[in-house]
Amino acid sequence: MGTNIVTFVQATLFIDVLLSAAIINRIKTPWYRKGVLVFLGFASLLAIGIKLRQIQLIVVSFLYCLITFAIWAGSWLGTKRGLEKVIEFADPTQSCYDEIKAFSFINRIQTEFLTCKQLKDFNRYRVFCHIALGNCNVAKLLLNEGGIEPALKHFALEVIANDEGDYGKAIEELNAGFATVSDKTDPFIVLQMEHNRAIEHINDGQFRTANDELEKVRLRTKLLNIHNKQFLNLLYVNLLMNKSRLDLPDAGASEGWALIDEYAGTLDLNDGIDRGSLFNFKLLLLRQLGAEGSEKSCLFADEVEETLTDKKMNEEQRAVAMASLARIAWSDGLNPS
Repeated sequence: MGTNIVTFVQATLFIDVLLSAAIINRIKTPWYRKGVLVFLGFASLLAIGIKLRQIQLIVVSFLYCLITFAIWAGSWLGTKRGLEKVIEFADPTQSCYDEIKAFSFINRIQTEFLTCKQLKDFNRYRVFCHIALGNCNVAKLLLNEGGIEPALKHFALEVIANDEGDYGKAIEELNAGFATVSDKTDPFIVLQMEHNRAIEHINDGQFRTANDELEKVRLRTKLLNIHNKQFLNLLYVNLLMNKSRLDLPDAGASEGWALIDEYAGTLDLNDGIDRGSLFNFKLLLLRQLGAEGSEKSCLFADEVEETLTDKKMNEEQRAVAMASLARIAWSDGLNPS
């Protein structure tokens, strides 16, 4: 009987060692690795206690297994939910993108509880939140820590270089980004790189090439179902302005108004800021076409009338929209009264 018990204990400990070795190779995050190893240790004691019919050992081992699992699972679930909140506001493909809200959740995340995959996603969003908030030096430090997909890293460095006015460096990083694109590269990152390459074509006076590139980006934006308002605004503005450089028969008017209709479809016109963005877009086209002040004033009057009579808007939305329209009209030299 004693020999059987010794053999059982040895076998249990041997299995524990094998499983521990497998865990060490499989789980790279120190926190979770330690948690699983501790759990396996107490699970082994629990098995031995059951074999020996030692009630005290069974109870103590079971309680410690339960506590270890609860701490491990709680850490994972809490971090997972926190990261989901970060992604909800930091995902640039979504309309609810808000780097300030995302950053507030980023500061609550304890990185030691992140798995390797979670840490990779977290670092990516953290880098771009820092860039969006102007913390470029912090973003550079994070990029140099490693673990960032190469094309994404070069894109981030390009954005930083542009913000710092180092356009030569920006072009260098953009080219390096395209050279390192792989099937692991986020399609939205590639899309933004292609947009930025089109802007380089515009800066070089290659307006037809830029138009072709921007049109491809516009098509892929639809296919990828991109909803980021900042990117869409930038894309449509650059498309619109570049049309006037193509020597089209109507100076790009027909294509411009078609773009405005398409852009309007990406907005929530019950939102005052979105309504103001659309009005600004229309004014931009009229400026490009060399319209008289009276024509722009008529547009403003029509926008005000439509905003005041739109029954889908509540009073708060209407007030924000009117304030936005008045600000844009004043900046353009129109009479907002």
